[in-house]
Amino acid sequence: MHINGSEMAEKRNWIRYTVILLLLILPIMEIYLQLRENGLPKYKPFVPDLGWQNIPGTICSDEDIGILEMTWENRQRASRFPQNKKSPMRVACIGCSYTKGRGVRDEETFVWKLNQRFPQATFDNLGVTGYGPYQCMMLLEDILKKQKYDLVLYFSIDDHINRFVRPEPIWITEFSCDCLSIMPWVELGPDGSNIYHPATSWAWPGSRTWLSINFLNRIAVYLNKLLHQAPPPRGIVRINIYYNILLRMQQICQQHHTDFKVIALENNYSILPPFPSEINNFSVIYPLSPIHLGPEYRVNNKPENHPNRIIHNYWASAIAKELAKTPQFAKYEANCQRTP
Repeated sequence: MHINGSEMAEKRNWIRYTVILLLLILPIMEIYLQLRENGLPKYKPFVPDLGWQNIPGTICSDEDIGILEMTWENRQRASRFPQNKKSPMRVACIGCSYTKGRGVRDEETFVWKLNQRFPQATFDNLGVTGYGPYQCMMLLEDILKKQKYDLVLYFSIDDHINRFVRPEPIWITEFSCDCLSIMPWVELGPDGSNIYHPATSWAWPGSRTWLSINFLNRIAVYLNKLLHQAPPPRGIVRINIYYNILLRMQQICQQHHTDFKVIALENNYSILPPFPSEINNFSVIYPLSPIHLGPEYRVNNKPENHPNRIIHNYWASAIAKELAKTPQFAKYEANCQRTP
């Protein structure tokens, strides 16, 4: 195809005018956003495969009531005092914000209370806000390479079967990343096994420095999400994906000679059927699912329905009662009873 000189000149002019327009618009947009916004959005740094993780330090999880959450340098939620508690048994507690204890004080979380209840064991709070079962599985695989645990407790809630079972670009200030991120997702293969897709990301140059480019990058994220909308898998597919992940977590623990238990903090059987018998599990269900909790049981009556200290206290008591029946804890309980 032959392009004459006038057409070429016209294309060059079009490119030139576009560049000039952008050079004029971006500074104006930057000035406007700097006046309107309070700096760049506070995103957590992107973490390969996982998407995000806890950041060490103290944060205010609920500005309305001023609840402080402390995260140690090892990215665990503060779960005991002193931090270097010495005990013959070590337990990893893995889950989402329900496990981490979003909206309640460090000493009010059920993991802290379990440390108080069982002096012979050290419970580590490895909960991360927003995590689904696939991320918990990757986190479990990583921590067992670095630390020996006698027992791993995975805390299940109903919504875990909906978390990241399809590719979905997200940009959520609370726990997402400073770039376009495709969160970890899982699909069911033709043979019934899971196909895992770790988190991936990219960011426009300058999007971590300039509000204007950051804003355009967010628009790109939104448009990309619209272009890649896909119906979620049917309920039975999601359940199969979830149970495959739990079985894989159990296998990982077996490879490291670690016991594994699933603990259901809530369970609405219309959403999630009972766990298969091959998964070592028990339930500590509150009489009402946290989704249906009244204001007196929710953190500051927030719409996301995070359970407050009353529920954490109940969970701690119910979990302790079940753990005391297990062989690992029963012998220590018997020794405590014989000690005058």
